[in-house]
Amino acid sequence: MNASGPAASLPAAGSVAAPLDVRLGVGAVAAWLAVSMTLGRSPVVALLVAVGSVLVGLAAWVAARHGGHGTALTVAAFCVALVLLPLSARLARARDGPLAHLALSHANVTADLRVTSDPRPLTGGGPASAAPRVAVDADLTAARFADRTLVLDGRVIVFAPAQTWRELIPGQLVRSRVRLAPAANAGLLSAIAAAQSAPERIGQPPWWQRAAVVCALVVAAGCEHPSRTGPRSVARPGRRRHQ
Repeated sequence: MNASGPAASLPAAGSVAAPLDVRLGVGAVAAWLAVSMTLGRSPVVALLVAVGSVLVGLAAWVAARHGGHGTALTVAAFCVALVLLPLSARLARARDGPLAHLALSHANVTADLRVTSDPRPLTGGGPASAAPRVAVDADLTAARFADRTLVLDGRVIVFAPAQTWRELIPGQLVRSRVRLAPAANAGLLSAIAAAQSAPERIGQPPWWQRAAVVCALVVAAGCEHPSRTGPRSVARPGRRRHQ
């Protein structure tokens, strides 16, 4: 006798109720590829690709509504448009904003910076006697020059002497004299800054960044001074005790 009623339609224990929808994965991969290919392009290119993706998505959606197989293409196209439309606006702001125009004049400014990465040492390309230098990613929030103060919001990369800049941590607020230069199609970067003075700390980083630094120092100290509670001697391979 066959079972009937609501209990008969329930899936067996441990079974999967519905198959995994791979269309979302297709959309995510398509969006990632679109960002990778347009990040170094002009904002107009990103906008045109976004508009084209909308048109392709609409055509695929209409085809799917009439019995076609364009559902995955619809998801992929709309995911691409969803990420490229705001990206084109951010690229336009980075390439054509006030900070980018200020960098075109190679201005010397006193900049307020929010550090966004650990300083990275630079190697090679200079004489052996040259002082070590680092590269630091930062957000430039204000620039002072010629008795004027501009409130800005743009990404920069700072090239600076390692001796005075290598101790900075992400989230640190500093002020320094820098010389700006344009960044040629470098993604969301608005300018390149060459430090001409040591950083003046004008604000503390967030508490979680300070906690991360403390944890890193503790781990580093533990690696430099390992525990001595283990065995005092270790037998070497191939070595035998002579009777």
